[in-house]
Amino acid sequence: MQIRKMKPNDLSLIARVNINTFRETQRGIVPDAFIEELSYEGAEERFQRMLNKNEQLSTIFVAEDDDSVIGYAMGGLAREKVQSYQGELYGIYILPNYHGKGIGRSLMSSVANYLGEEDVHSMFVVVFSSSENQSTCVDSIGPVELLKNEKPIAVAPGAVIKFVMNYEPLPNKSSVEQFTKDQQITQVAVNNDAFQAPIQKGTYYYSFGVWWMDEKKTNVAHGDAFYNFVLEVI
Repeated sequence: MQIRKMKPNDLSLIARVNINTFRETQRGIVPDAFIEELSYEGAEERFQRMLNKNEQLSTIFVAEDDDSVIGYAMGGLAREKVQSYQGELYGIYILPNYHGKGIGRSLMSSVANYLGEEDVHSMFVVVFSSSENQSTCVDSIGPVELLKNEKPIAVAPGAVIKFVMNYEPLPNKSSVEQFTKDQQITQVAVNNDAFQAPIQKGTYYYSFGVWWMDEKKTNVAHGDAFYNFVLEVI
């Protein structure tokens, strides 16, 4: 699994992710007639128009698994004034089979970090609730930007980092991602709630996510929590 900036020939693949995900997740929420009118070609044209409006700051990051695009996030300058936010996450779609794996958070972090490098340090996204058909604004930002003024935790090369949680019940799924300032994201192997710090000296940012997954239903979570921290390998 890797997160990367889109390439020109990705647009048709991104359009397919958009339409296929919308059809599967929104059926029964929006009218069937609207869903049936959606087309891959129309979605591709829409994405191209949005990118053309502001070529310098509009961007799309894709999630790729086995050379297949399985999700994307698109962001740029805010299209309307919402409080003091400068940037906006225009949309994020991930194929349903890949939900609950932390991919959405990685995609959002990639967009936030990209905008931060362009001196856009805040971002909002409008989220629609299927139960009440209402929209709310939520703030999201990546660990690099979030922790830029925090003092890193100094550790030795290869040190074992142990997570201790006091939840009851304990979450039954977790994920750790390592971020660098140049947008590189790496999934970190966790064993017995612990992982090994890098060997190379430097500053490393992390996002630690946990989920309370339903034991019977696939890809259904009853809650989640996310934590960010930064290590300095000395």
